[in-house]
Amino acid sequence: MPAVRLSANARNVQSTVGETLTITVPITGAPTPTVKWFKNGQMVSASKKVCFASDNIIVVEPQRMQLQIYMCTGSVTAQS
Repeated sequence: MPAVRLSANARNVQSTVGETLTITVPITGAPTPTVKWFKNGQMVSASKKVCFASDNIIVVEPQRMQLQIYMCTGSVTAQS
């Protein structure tokens, strides 16, 4: 049965303008979950200033408009 588990280590993170922001949300599951990141309800795409690594999102030198509420989802697809 597919399952996604969010680590109890997930927490709120705060940053300041110009300070690289790394948010880590340990998500595990079987099969391996697909993680999607959202900022203020809109899906975040990779760019020169935003990258993803496993269960991390990294915002390089964020400006005021990038310091918002980030959330992620993890999902798995049942295999037949």
